[in-house]
Amino acid sequence: MRRMMREPSSVALFLKEDYMQPLGCNAKVLSAELGITEERLLNILEHEESIDTKLAYKLAKRFNTDEDFWIKVQARYLGWKEDGHE
Repeated sequence: MRRMMREPSSVALFLKEDYMQPLGCNAKVLSAELGITEERLLNILEHEESIDTKLAYKLAKRFNTDEDFWIKVQARYLGWKEDGHE
């Protein structure tokens, strides 16, 4: 089995760098668009909370992606952390 040597991209990183920054979107606007609290989104952006399948669906719909993309990104990041990385 191959071990990851570097930190994988997280949902937070994708949201910040690939979506929010290019779109000029802040947490208040995005949380309203997703139908979640701003506090929850900020927790996700700070790696203090994970996304669930419901939010993965909302992210996929909002950004025209596949919800599996968000689930897989989350799983890879959590797996890396569980292997003792931080």
